[in-house]
Amino acid sequence: MKTLLLLIFISVSLSADANTDWVDGQVAAIKPPRQGVSLKDIDRVKNPFLITYKGSAEKKAPAAGKKRSTRSTAKKSTRSLRVQAIMNGSALIDGKWYKADEKVRGYQIDKVSDASVLLKRGKERKELLLSSSDPKIKIQIK
Repeated sequence: MKTLLLLIFISVSLSADANTDWVDGQVAAIKPPRQGVSLKDIDRVKNPFLITYKGSAEKKAPAAGKKRSTRSTAKKSTRSLRVQAIMNGSALIDGKWYKADEKVRGYQIDKVSDASVLLKRGKERKELLLSSSDPKIKIQIK
């Protein structure tokens, strides 16, 4: 009985060594460093993406390595804020959830009520009302 167990143990350990040899071969195959495209070649490639601005003709995206103009970020910050949903003291404003005392585009959320969100920035106050752009959706406040 002891001899049988010893033979089984030896055969299992030998087969395990054979399996690890295959794995070692696979690891050795991927060890050499891979060569990619040089940075010089990457800089020569034109940017394939186009940026479109609402209400204007298509404009090409800036070339790689160049900074984007601040004009697009200025447009975004002056765009009006829109409350899409209010639930459990949180408001969904332009696709992101916010709670009281958090900031959204430079405004601090002062209060989230059932139908509106009160924003403040210094002395300026703004109230965003819950609304829907889809006429099929009816908003009910309970």
